[in-house]
Amino acid sequence: MSALTVALCAWAASAKGAPYTVSADQTCAQAPAVSIPTPSDVCVALLASGLGFPRGVVALNDTQVLVADMGNWERGRGRLLLLDLFQDGTPTRVTPLILRLDRPHGLIKTRDGKIYLGEATRISEIKVTGTSAQVIPVVIGAPGTGRHPLIGLAEIDDGKIAFSTGSATDACDQAMRGGVCTETIGPQARAAIRVFTPGPTALRWAQIPPYATGLRNSAALAYDPVTRVLWAGENSMDLSSPRLPPDELNKIEEGRNYGWPACYGARVRAAGFTSSSCQGTATPARNLAAHSAPLGVTIVDGGLAGAGRALAITSHGYMPTGHRISLVPIDTEGNLVGPTRDIVFGWTAVGGVRPKGTPVGVTPAPGGGLYVTEDGNGTLLRVSPKRN
Repeated sequence: MSALTVALCAWAASAKGAPYTVSADQTCAQAPAVSIPTPSDVCVALLASGLGFPRGVVALNDTQVLVADMGNWERGRGRLLLLDLFQDGTPTRVTPLILRLDRPHGLIKTRDGKIYLGEATRISEIKVTGTSAQVIPVVIGAPGTGRHPLIGLAEIDDGKIAFSTGSATDACDQAMRGGVCTETIGPQARAAIRVFTPGPTALRWAQIPPYATGLRNSAALAYDPVTRVLWAGENSMDLSSPRLPPDELNKIEEGRNYGWPACYGARVRAAGFTSSSCQGTATPARNLAAHSAPLGVTIVDGGLAGAGRALAITSHGYMPTGHRISLVPIDTEGNLVGPTRDIVFGWTAVGGVRPKGTPVGVTPAPGGGLYVTEDGNGTLLRVSPKRN
């Protein structure tokens, strides 16, 4: 038995409750491969298990990543984890850097190398030194309540940070006044994206004016510095229809209202909102499948996107439209230029092989691949193009 085989078998056995079966005979970019349906030119590797309830992920370098473990939906159960990744037959090492975080979700590394973490009630700069970390709050007093308390993050131009806060309700329940949802208006609009510049003194959430509104839950944010477009994956209302309303992929523009809860798609008025107007609301760049629940989005340049560029979207939803990872081709002017391509799909539970997929965080990985977290399964995966 080879040293690699021994290491793989020991690693698989030691991952407590690991729901994936890995084989020493099947690898993906030199890590243990798992059996999930993909196109023939794509493979998936299991890099780590037992990560709690992981959400955001960023790469520090080619061999280390940070993962935001939300813990669960209770306050103070979250962690920030440092992962030294599987390589040369050595299992991934997981080091907790920070404990007792409040439902962390958004995690980004800026172009100048700074790390920012979004908890339910604050945003902080995280300074990592070896296996320790310092937390420096830059935004405090975010609501942290209701149905959608999590914060998504993206760096845009000039050192500014965009962040989302979700609505407290599903369909603006009990918050409609004269055909207008009070969660989408005023300086304390919940269903919104805001933009700020980090400084030496923490800003209060209520001091930062909304940048774009009418966004029920846009925890999936990504900025494309080439096209200067801020993209957002929007989780629409949880209506009983399996087809309506669609989830959305939106180009976020300052000052626009994106329609929630009264309007969706091409200014279609939602049932029950007869007194609301859709005039002037922004329309999606693309409708996504209803209940697909996009929770992560990032830019892919080459690699899995071939010779082009694409948006990679993780769909977390529990219905058949969810539990998949998709690519949406984009050009250098910020236009969508092709159909959506699923690169991980059919991610249903198969006993003794894999659990149902629960993808959330996504960020570029070396070799043109993607790191992907799964909250329900507690894993870090890497999706890679197969090399001939």
